[in-house]
Amino acid sequence: MEQKLRTLIGTNKTKQAIQELLALTQKMGDPDMHQEVIMQSARFEKFTKSNRLGISSHEEENISIAKINKALLDIIERLPESGAATIISSSSAKASPATTDKSWWKYVTATAVIIGILGSLAEVFNFINLIPASSGQTSQLTIYVHGPGGLQDYVLENEGELLVDLDGDRRFAKIGEKGRTVFSEIPAKFIGQSLPIAIQAEGYEAAASESQYKWEEKAIYFKVQRAQQLRKIQGIVKSMHGADFLADVLVMIENEFTTTTDSLGRFSFEMPANRVREKYTLTFQKTGYESLTEFYYPQSSPEFRLKKQ
Repeated sequence: MEQKLRTLIGTNKTKQAIQELLALTQKMGDPDMHQEVIMQSARFEKFTKSNRLGISSHEEENISIAKINKALLDIIERLPESGAATIISSSSAKASPATTDKSWWKYVTATAVIIGILGSLAEVFNFINLIPASSGQTSQLTIYVHGPGGLQDYVLENEGELLVDLDGDRRFAKIGEKGRTVFSEIPAKFIGQSLPIAIQAEGYEAAASESQYKWEEKAIYFKVQRAQQLRKIQGIVKSMHGADFLADVLVMIENEFTTTTDSLGRFSFEMPANRVREKYTLTFQKTGYESLTEFYYPQSSPEFRLKKQ
């Protein structure tokens, strides 16, 4: 039975090999091995669907089927002898001792030859997975951009772009819906490597300190936050009449946070990371002066003038 399964795989009859393995592992009563075959069956169905819809490249299809076949060969290698014995026909079981003995040696010889051939095929499948990108194999890199609130914090949708540096080959891709960003035709040699990733979106920056992300052919999740420059609020308060710097002016930010000016009329405040905005409402109050409310835009140091009552 084992050589039959190996032959099916070696002749690109993967679906039939899966069906045979499903029946065999179920009959053996090995739930773990049966579940492994079910998983490979699901992978094969996904491969078949992608192939039918034409949403994967020829190189990607070769890699996928080679991985499935390699996994099936590993399962076949672990089949117990008793499992294969369950399929021996009753006529073989009734054969005479001499006939059985001769048939046994023929079986051993044939099996050795087939195992040798299919062992080579297994090496070929394994080699396919290791072919460097120089042969033209590519893959797709998917990155999901999200905010500090978690994977469902879609802070950027259809806005900004990501940059990936591939040994000096810089690639840019637009950030799409739900933060999904796709880089196509990435050379397969970068699989398993750490890739430098950066964001280019006004008012945002990478939240993590590291800039390298290991790519294992799975989606990478890239956390961003409001740029630190947007957190700082600063300026100078003067009198409307003359150039007097006003000290001890109460500065209210968004009617929630407060600070005061120093002897030179200067004030500075840093907003919490989760309250960063692109503009803020500031209110200035000082005894003997009219209250003033104005918008403040980060990365500026404006003057605010108060009018005496």
